Amino acid sequence: MRPNGSAHDLEIRRRHAVQLMEEQGFSAAEVAEMVGANERTVRRWRQQAREGGEQGLAAKPHPGPATKLNDQQQAELVQIMLRGAQAAGFMTDTWTCARVAEVVSVSLASPTTWAISAASCAVCISRRSGRSAWPRSAIPRRPRGGVATSGGG
Repeated sequence: MRPNGSAHDLEIRRRHAVQLMEEQGFSAAEVAEMVGANERTVRRWRQQAREGGEQGLAAKPHPGPATKLNDQQQAELVQIMLRGAQAAGFMTDTWTCARVAEVVSVSLASPTTWAISAASCAVCISRRSGRSAWPRSAIPRRPRGGVATSGGG
């Protein structure tokens, strides 16, 4: 199970553990107890530091899976979202990740709905938080009693 903390925090933890063993002479068992890790893990960190130097303990990025939508599909999804959820056939104009997934699976004929790119789904997350992921001029406005129009305000 992965310990709590950012990748940077965990890198600092590894470096501190190795420093305690190498420079201050603590045993792997003592350091493991101090940093809350398994003794074998602490020994592995020391070995990684010896073999790889500074880079041996560096945080490794984990970007996640690649999007299943090609560039054209992503652009089409953005256009569908800009037109609004009601224009896409939903009862309200609120975009949720589930609705975006449905649009991807139905309108874009992509069987994989869980691999939507973060950029494509950012609008549903940003609307919940009240922050815009796109420039204000790119977000469609819905005038009272009217149809959505694009443009700033």
